[in-house]
Amino acid sequence: MNKFCPICNKLPISSPNGVCISCYQHLKRDEVPSYEQVVESCKKRLFRSFPNATQETLEKNIESSMKFHKESWESMVKNGLKAVYLAVIVVDEAAHLPTWKEWHKRRIGFISDLISLLPDSLFEPASREQINQYMKHAINYWDGKLSEEDRETIYNEFKILIDKKTNNSTWDEKSLPLWMMQKEEFFNWMWYQFMDCIYECISEEYNLGDDQWMGLFQKHFSDVLSHWVSEL
Repeated sequence: MNKFCPICNKLPISSPNGVCISCYQHLKRDEVPSYEQVVESCKKRLFRSFPNATQETLEKNIESSMKFHKESWESMVKNGLKAVYLAVIVVDEAAHLPTWKEWHKRRIGFISDLISLLPDSLFEPASREQINQYMKHAINYWDGKLSEEDRETIYNEFKILIDKKTNNSTWDEKSLPLWMMQKEEFFNWMWYQFMDCIYECISEEYNLGDDQWMGLFQKHFSDVLSHWVSEL
């Protein structure tokens, strides 16, 4: 018997994908615009910047845009569409309700549970007890229980403790706890691709399976996934 799709929990998974055909087609509609949509987008973009652009230039822009979207989709699904990757897209593109702070608190909870699933060795020389204490401080900060001065002190002390060798902007497992106490202005564009950055941090060699990933998404963002499914 086929496993049910971990996104909608209604239809069986359609191999080689990790989701059902309905969720697959839904994402494709979201990610690959129609020819008419591309034409409209290109017109707005081109004529806003170059009001005297020729029809030939417009047609080249349309062709290039269609090619880009087609190749991006094919790259995304070349080995089958993973449920986790679909969940990452859905959550990153969701409306941030009720406020950006409440939304970010949910993302912080996701990171905390994710770190709990990872081996202690990834965060050495910090111990698991120290990691847990730091994560508790991070949650307290976003709950308004720590001052900005406290946040900065705790963050800087932990940064030294965890001994992250790579640059702060480098995505690796030691980025995860550090991101838990970073402010919005630090993230810039990454703020709006937060879940994608988290997912990219975790190497496949750590054996964190799709079921574990989806368990985290269902725990923290089941309402977001359900809303997306309701639009099928």
